[in-house]
Amino acid sequence: MLKSDNLGLMCEGIALMKELALRNHPNGLCGYATALLLGKAGLEPNSVAAIIWFGKSADLYAHAQSMYELGVAFYTGEGVPEDEIQAASFFSKGSRYGTRSNNF
Repeated sequence: MLKSDNLGLMCEGIALMKELALRNHPNGLCGYATALLLGKAGLEPNSVAAIIWFGKSADLYAHAQSMYELGVAFYTGEGVPEDEIQAASFFSKGSRYGTRSNNF
């Protein structure tokens, strides 16, 4: 649904992802954060809100992909002040929890 070219299907997918996020589902939190970050399905891109959702997933569940996304955010300064030390910390934590993308 989220990768569809059909805007209606994408909106339906985002609504489901947001519902999962509001129920604190780890992949729902990360997925909804990604949709906010990229501005999917008509959402305005909102990196600050995305960081909050990624942070919640990382804090509650040690969600590796969320930690990777937080590392990228701190490295690039998207939605947070640029901080290479914080970025390296999130990349390191994420690699411990299973995301090979975090290995730098």
